[in-house]
Amino acid sequence: MKLLSIIIPVYNSEKYLRNCLNSVVAQTYSQWECLLIDDGSTDHSSEICKSYSERDSRFKYLRKKNGGVADTRNYGLERVQGEYVSFVDNDDMLHPMIYQYLIDILESTNSEVSCCNYIKDFRAYDEVAKELLKPLSSGGGQKCSQIEKTYITVL
Repeated sequence: MKLLSIIIPVYNSEKYLRNCLNSVVAQTYSQWECLLIDDGSTDHSSEICKSYSERDSRFKYLRKKNGGVADTRNYGLERVQGEYVSFVDNDDMLHPMIYQYLIDILESTNSEVSCCNYIKDFRAYDEVAKELLKPLSSGGGQKCSQIEKTYITVL
């Protein structure tokens, strides 16, 4: 399995960050690292990031001076270890099989880029999190249309 590097710029996102990070932990594709790049947060986001990096060595906590989301993503690109790269916003939630699905497509088609669409879901964030993180009943082959929160990922 090839390493996937997930870059998450973090800025004052304590309200949503745990749900985002829990959706990363729930991935069926397990060979990943997640760079949590704190872009100068003034809330409790840094403490949340540190707690995840202490519990799971696949999370890497980095802090930098505030420079905006593009600067933070570029900062992350300079530090990734993986052969694949994905960008996730700190308020996104990922379907548990999204990376397995996208990487399977990448490798089976010998492509260089794999991407998917997103769905906006305006239900209460905790309600969406519970639905996303419950086990899927039918296993592999799930389609991107089952993704339940706004996000775009490009590998």
